[in-house]
Amino acid sequence: MLDQPTFWQTRNIQGIREHYSERIVTLDSLMVKAKTKTPYTILLTHYSPTFSTLRGETQRAFAQMGSKRVEELLVKHSLPLAIHGHAHRGVRKTKVASTQIYNVALPLNRRIVQFKFQP
Repeated sequence: MLDQPTFWQTRNIQGIREHYSERIVTLDSLMVKAKTKTPYTILLTHYSPTFSTLRGETQRAFAQMGSKRVEELLVKHSLPLAIHGHAHRGVRKTKVASTQIYNVALPLNRRIVQFKFQP
């Protein structure tokens, strides 16, 4: 989800702004529910959940490539990890509060990014 729909989305998806606003509410609820069901929650998104990994992209497009509203949820719920793509000229890794955020966009990394988790 984005803070501001892209030009294409605005032209082609009726009610996209309301849809994104509803998604924030839904995501907040899902994060609360995940904390009660599992000890470790990972947020996986197409677009960046922060503007921090967008450095290197055109700054005027940040709101159409990421979301400060999602970043606020990461801080609120203290998720340990968020993974996203799409930011082809952004930053590979950053941290927002206690959340490690990885940009796995193929054009940026020039390879498939793999994660190994230990139980």
